[in-house]
Amino acid sequence: MKEVVLLSAVALVPDAFDRVLHWVIPSYPLHGLFHSLPFYVALILVLSLTYRKVVVYPAMAAFSASLDFLNVNPQSLMYPLYSPASTAHIPFVRGKIESFMGHFPHTLGYRLSVGHYLVFELIGLFIFLSIVRRAIRRPVVAAPGDRCAEERIYQLFLRIVAPTSPSAGFLLNARELTALREVAIRHNMLALMHVRLRNLSGNVGGDMEKFLEEGKKYFMKCAALSARQEDLENRVVSLLRREGLRTVVMRGNAIARDIYNDPNSRTSADIDILVRRNDIPRITSTLSDAGYSIDSSMPVEYCFSHIHHATFYSPEENIPVEIHWLFGVPYFFNVSSEQIWDEVVCSDDGECRLSPEFKMIMLLVHHHSHSFRELKILVDILWTMHKYDREIDWHGFALKLKRTGLVKTTNIAMSQIRLLWGETADRLSSIGILDGALEKIDCRVPKALEAYFAPDISKDYHRQIYRDKLIARLALDKWRTIIHSFFLTLLPAPRAIKELYGDRRNWMLPYNYSRFITWRLAEWRK
Repeated sequence: MKEVVLLSAVALVPDAFDRVLHWVIPSYPLHGLFHSLPFYVALILVLSLTYRKVVVYPAMAAFSASLDFLNVNPQSLMYPLYSPASTAHIPFVRGKIESFMGHFPHTLGYRLSVGHYLVFELIGLFIFLSIVRRAIRRPVVAAPGDRCAEERIYQLFLRIVAPTSPSAGFLLNARELTALREVAIRHNMLALMHVRLRNLSGNVGGDMEKFLEEGKKYFMKCAALSARQEDLENRVVSLLRREGLRTVVMRGNAIARDIYNDPNSRTSADIDILVRRNDIPRITSTLSDAGYSIDSSMPVEYCFSHIHHATFYSPEENIPVEIHWLFGVPYFFNVSSEQIWDEVVCSDDGECRLSPEFKMIMLLVHHHSHSFRELKILVDILWTMHKYDREIDWHGFALKLKRTGLVKTTNIAMSQIRLLWGETADRLSSIGILDGALEKIDCRVPKALEAYFAPDISKDYHRQIYRDKLIARLALDKWRTIIHSFFLTLLPAPRAIKELYGDRRNWMLPYNYSRFITWRLAEWRK
């Protein structure tokens, strides 16, 4: 049915829109904007970057419309609006068109007429074959009972990973535990689920005991990785501290210790260390002298202007060490390195930590960086709000969110938390206070954007990562920031382009910019 509707749109929408405009504005031509080459080029370009599945339909409409209006006058091939009357006010252009098209035989129009009707037959065949192919490949629809069981597994998983303990008598059978393990692995949260199940009361013996025993091997592997990461983390911090360079370990093991109160409850693929931006040259030199290699695919100068970290690798361990000077992309949010370090608290032994408020800000920026799709980060935010529910001044925190440009991001995150953990969210005073405080700020999230990022933990979002990253830009608080972000994404500062391509010649900038824009558009289209 959807294909039939789309085919009807292909055939009728351009004519309908142009006729409505002609009815409203009599001077408007019957075949105007919605039959124009610029309109279709722009439409196909936008759809190819956002929703590639439907690009074929406007492409067919453009091809069909071009043949349709060539039937009337082949000379209109040379003018975007397909109407020789619209060129009457430009004699030079009209003359050139007529001179060029005069070389074609008059019968060209009749040949195109046959081609035009043939196009609609081919479109119909294409739609029919698409329906047949989808019918053949369509997976077997789960029975209502199976869907209910699957939904129950997701709800159980969300209850287990929530910071509040499930009610007494929370028992699971072997089939449910196996399904829960698959969900946890998919979201990279098996370690947290294992810790939570191990600590829950009333789950001793039977299937649960067997499940925990089977998962012990994986859990010990995660614990061993965490220990290796913590050892490397301590070595890097000690190395930099000897040079008088202050650091803060964030995310990964730091969150596991500070938020989950268990160093083995959260696994991470890398180590994240926060430093001052002005210290980066000294840090790069210190780590290089100690044998650490920097990821050469992203030069530091490009990272400074477009990214928020540089990646190093230890000579002994194949574990990435990300040296951060910001929480996220520099031009997305108003959070400078100096502002972050104003919120760092250091103990007498030299260990530095982020304040609770900036832990929240760091996680919110991180959630936006992953286009609001990582359930693991959302769980981090939920646990952080739970831990600091009565410690943070949430009214004052709302003002910080406004200054940093994180109002929309926070509203989307809270909306996701409510959808997944309704009762748990309602019990948090932080969410209620933030709701009231942020509502007074004139920066609301459009309902369509909130609906787009509504979480579905059964869905794999990795295939649409670049589309999500583009749409996540709309969650920035100000329109000028949104527009500026797209501009800088396509056109970085000249010094960054020179560093990225290793070519400092000014006259090569146009060529290198074209290379960069081509690469960026290709990445968006993946």
